[in-house]
Formats: sequence, C-alpha cells, structure tokens
Amino acid sequence: MQGEEENRATLQYSIRMQDLPEEIGRLIEGPASTQLDKVNKKTRKLLAYEEENFLSEPFRDDIHMLRLMLANLDASLRDVDNIVSGYFSMMEEAQEAPEMAPAMELLPPTTEGIETLSDATEELSKKLKLFKEKEGAKNAEESSADTSE
Repeated sequence: MQGEEENRATLQYSIRMQDLPEEIGRLIEGPASTQLDKVNKKTRKLLAYEEENFLSEPFRDDIHMLRLMLANLDASLRDVDNIVSGYFSMMEEAQEAPEMAPAMELLPPTTEGIETLSDATEELSKKLKLFKEKEGAKNAEESSADTSE
C-alpha cells in the first residue's frame, strides 16, 4: 500500500474563485465517486466469501486490493479537503487584512525635525572644514620641516 502512495504526484494549479464549487464537484463526482463504487463492489465480494475461504490467497488478495482502493479514495478526498481548507484560510486572511490596514496607514508629511537636521548638517560641515584647515596647516609645517633639514 505504501508503494501505491509513492506513485502519486502533487500538483498545484489555480482557478477562478467562482469555479471552486464546480472543481470540487468534479473531484467528488469523478475520481472519488468512481473509487467509492469500486470499494463498494470489492466489499460486497468480500462479504460473499464463505468462512472456509477466509484463509485463502484470493481472499487475502481481495483484502489487499480493497485497502489500495481505500487509500486512493482517501487521497482523492484529501485533495478536496486541501482545496476547501485553502479556501477557508484565504477567506480568514482576507478578513484579517482590513483589520491590519489602519495600523499600516502612513503618517501625514511633516516638516518637524527638518530644521534640527539642517542645523546638525551645517555644524558638521563647519567642523569638517575646520579639521581640513588644521590638517592642511599641520601638513604644511611638516613639509617645511622636511625641506629645511
């Protein structure tokens, strides 16, 4: 039964929201319904076995086949469940999004702090100019000392 599950492929596709009910119906009426019919037939066959044939290979094979069929049916129903669960998650997120929107509103533009920033920039420029003048004077003294030696 485990080998049968390993042969399944996971697919992801998108459809329009209004087509979701139709898609779920297609999955239920198609694969799930067909598999359920096969399960019912196999179950009726098992119930028809006489007690003296319970320990036979055909009975064991039919039990094994029924388990595989149930696993396939479960996988089809899991697909439907995943679609419906994904829909509910998306709806919950959409309902939470408007609640979060006010917290994300931008504040109105303000000039507050611009003067302070401008003053700080001007002060930094003055200090940088003073530093360059001092470094320039220091370098000039070192150059004249080197040439006088």
